[in-house]
Amino acid sequence: MRPLFIRALAILVYTAMVEALIATPDIAVNSTLMFAGPAPQPWTGLKSNTSTNPSTTSYTSGGASRLAFYVPTWSTNPAWLTFYKSLVMIGIPTLVTTNITEAIKHPVVLAYEAFTGTVSAADATSWTNYVSGGNTLITTTMTTTNAQMRALFGITSSTTNSAVREVIMLQNVASSPDSVYMSQFDQTDTRDSQIPLWGTLVNQSFPTVGYSSTNTSVVALGKYALHATPTATEATFLSITLNKGSNNGQAIAFGLDIGKYIGLSQGNNTWGIPRGYAASYEPGYDSFLRLIKSIYANSKGYITVWPVPSNMGVHFVWSYDIDASDSWAGAVTVTQSLAKLGGVGTINWQTKLSKDAYDINFFTEYYGNISIVEAYGFMELASHSVSHSINLDKF
Repeated sequence: MRPLFIRALAILVYTAMVEALIATPDIAVNSTLMFAGPAPQPWTGLKSNTSTNPSTTSYTSGGASRLAFYVPTWSTNPAWLTFYKSLVMIGIPTLVTTNITEAIKHPVVLAYEAFTGTVSAADATSWTNYVSGGNTLITTTMTTTNAQMRALFGITSSTTNSAVREVIMLQNVASSPDSVYMSQFDQTDTRDSQIPLWGTLVNQSFPTVGYSSTNTSVVALGKYALHATPTATEATFLSITLNKGSNNGQAIAFGLDIGKYIGLSQGNNTWGIPRGYAASYEPGYDSFLRLIKSIYANSKGYITVWPVPSNMGVHFVWSYDIDASDSWAGAVTVTQSLAKLGGVGTINWQTKLSKDAYDINFFTEYYGNISIVEAYGFMELASHSVSHSINLDKF
């Protein structure tokens, strides 16, 4: 029997905005735009076509202060769109480009999966000059053997693994500006300071890159661990590195494909990314986005958008699944508490018309509780007997 089970579908102060707001002109710098009313819904009218790789052309406009999302591999890795949308939703004005000349016009470039193979000498020189000019270059899965690029990121060697590393431990650093980036993470709370990879690695053969560096200018923003306890070997690998360059330039490398990680998390394609099955919240990929946003907000001429509607501090969207007999009484309490706080939600009554592997039927016995919740106006009925059926695919 499972207790009342609260799935948080959306999500803290750090996830939920607003491509429409960020599409406005770059009217100010070094500021965070705040909005008094509810946020628009940028997903309205969108349609998915999994057989077609999305084009970048709809996302290429914007001013020079925006983060440049450089994605030369867009045609072979559709996860770029997931990552781009997530950056926008957290309030980072972002434009997409496949052109290095356009990218380096911006103070921050996120080169998504751009340095996983061969990098030309000309491009390596362009990126080196870009960082030396006081700009910020961020990348994911940096595995190129180009010596100039490795020197730029301060990487001595790297190892790719698909089965061992299961936690990214965000580090508490004292140097500036790294301390600004990392101080937002509560080191006393493992759910805030550790990013789980659990089921991603086990079920999806999801590769991670571990970096090693002998460069004294490299700062470890993240390390890997096996579960929550690092082994002697795994503790030496860095998952997020920052190499300080001249004129306050910096090159930052994440050791995984964040776009794919976000997609797997959002689609629930792996059981076990969150450490809790129910009644809990795991920041997960929000921590990557928070870190990138703080890096961007430390750049020249930045603009960010506050991601919570109505200028509130936090915005929750809740869904309650009532799918065991001992959950029914709790549903009334939750509904009444939610209404008292002025919130709304969906109470999903998972009715059972026959005995199944989890519980006996209980529809009739608790009809009074259904009536109470129904009176508040946010209730939904569904059949657990159907959803647990071994013949579900034939309905």
